[in-house]
Amino acid sequence: MKGLIKAVVTLGLFALFLVACIVILSLGYFAAWLHTYRVFTDKRAVGEITISAKSSDEGGIFSVVKFTPINIPTALTEFLSPSTKISEEKGETIELKVYGEIVHIGGPIIKFHNGLILINFKTIYKVGEIYGRYLPERSELEAKSGSNFFINGAYAEWKELFDDISNKNLRGRIYDSIVDVWQISDAGKFVSDSEQKYTVYITNTGFVLDN
Repeated sequence: MKGLIKAVVTLGLFALFLVACIVILSLGYFAAWLHTYRVFTDKRAVGEITISAKSSDEGGIFSVVKFTPINIPTALTEFLSPSTKISEEKGETIELKVYGEIVHIGGPIIKFHNGLILINFKTIYKVGEIYGRYLPERSELEAKSGSNFFINGAYAEWKELFDDISNKNLRGRIYDSIVDVWQISDAGKFVSDSEQKYTVYITNTGFVLDN
């Protein structure tokens, strides 16, 4: 009888051990999935943009665009000091008269390989341009093809990096070993009859505008 009780207790403890292992593994897989989902759907506010109601003059359709950058820490800073609280302060607002029926904002982005994204290397970006464009069927009818405004130093240093990668020199090969995507990204909105306000976000794949 004692042997039977001992066997039952042993089986019960073994069953509890198996259940505990399954729970721990499940929690581990869930945590890994949650982390992967979070880093690959990362969406950070990098600015605020206001597009005024549509107007027109002798130059064509235009809107007054106001852009306020939000200064967020770089991917490298966040990787090296993940526990450091870095304030996301707003920068100086710029105001532009932009000709066109669609207002675009964007600039160059650098997306790291997925393995680096998993350890908190977020997409590097630069807001370098705000511009307007007319719809294709209207472009020949307008006095202007749209406005271009380069901001924040535009593309100079980024072009140098792109040239290194394209030329496959030593620095280019080093960059290429850690960079998955290097490209120009932008997001645009149609000018309407009423004022529009959006937040500019950077994701792993580029810029987006959202309310």
